Amino acid sequence: MKAPQNSHFRVLWITQNYPPSKGGMAESCDRIVYHLRQAGLQIDVLHLFERATHPKVRNTQGGREFIFPIDADIAHTFNLVWNFLEEQQKESQWTHLVAFGGYLPLLAAPVLCSWLNIPLMTCIRGNDFDAAIFSPKRREVLYEALRNSAAVGSVSQDKSQKIKALFPEVPTYFTPNGIDCSTWQAQGSDQQAAQKWRETHLQEGRKLVGLFGHLKEKKGVVFFLKALGLAQKNHQVHLLFVGEFAEDVKDFLRTHGEAFHYTHYPFMDRFTLLPYYLACDAVAVPSFYDGMPNVLLEAGALGLPLIAAKVAGMKDVLEDEKHGFLFAPNDTKAAMEAIFHFAESDSEKLKNMGQHLQQHLKSQFSIESETKNYQKIFQEMSAKK
Repeated sequence: MKAPQNSHFRVLWITQNYPPSKGGMAESCDRIVYHLRQAGLQIDVLHLFERATHPKVRNTQGGREFIFPIDADIAHTFNLVWNFLEEQQKESQWTHLVAFGGYLPLLAAPVLCSWLNIPLMTCIRGNDFDAAIFSPKRREVLYEALRNSAAVGSVSQDKSQKIKALFPEVPTYFTPNGIDCSTWQAQGSDQQAAQKWRETHLQEGRKLVGLFGHLKEKKGVVFFLKALGLAQKNHQVHLLFVGEFAEDVKDFLRTHGEAFHYTHYPFMDRFTLLPYYLACDAVAVPSFYDGMPNVLLEAGALGLPLIAAKVAGMKDVLEDEKHGFLFAPNDTKAAMEAIFHFAESDSEKLKNMGQHLQQHLKSQFSIESETKNYQKIFQEMSAKK
């Protein structure tokens, strides 16, 4: 059977993570949907949005957006969702269903794809797998979505391998994040603001390390701070935190904060972050486990090296001593060595590492590559129908 062209695909894309929701998953969802629409796919996004007060339908180029409120009674929510989708399907004639991360899309997708009689693609990011796989309450929801999928896309190769081991009969694909280096780049004003920040906040002889995003427990922030102290480099490094602190980070800094030099800002919109990235000598991603954080690609695309755990997306993208300083996750001694090597590196070495990473991302992790990965999956799903 010949696979239909992109223009013949009409995808129903269910997610809890889409603008105006905040965070890395919402940014990724928006990016992927936008570029797939640009490539010719019709995509209708069903956004399960907890702050919505009533259902809304909005037409946009390349599809529609359905905003649906989440009731306290989830079963009630999805019965209403089905009533809505059943009517919409008469006109839309969807060809594929995508569940894009989050507990509720995974919960609903196996039932909805059966009732709509269309194949399911489940997109596994990071936390939707890591938080569910060992959870007595959530694992069966994850399993049900995976075993009913015609395809599974994962942002890291380690998760693809884990899913294949659990469900060898389900086609599983590596779908790494991409970044558009033509739009994500520094302007002169960003460079000036970065330099001004360094002059104002950074004492001579110290290097600036940035940690960005929702700094929750799995991100290994407290682990990294402890390793920084044990390496006796805490007085040579200034830490720039931008994002939300988890309670473990707050507690640690409340007790031990005087031993570190740091500045903290709350969550910022993506492009507002540019001067803060550019002010850094390196960006740290010391996660115990993860997907493929946008921070990894955003920092690298600006020419910054990474201090990162050799896990998930970091392991897929980075090469030690070429793109930054890597260490085994949750390995204090290895993290101390990586921090030590960073602190002892001169500015020229760090700049070269950042440039190597920037070129690597442009050639291997572009928006075009990301979009083609998803197009290929839709085509192969259709060919098997």
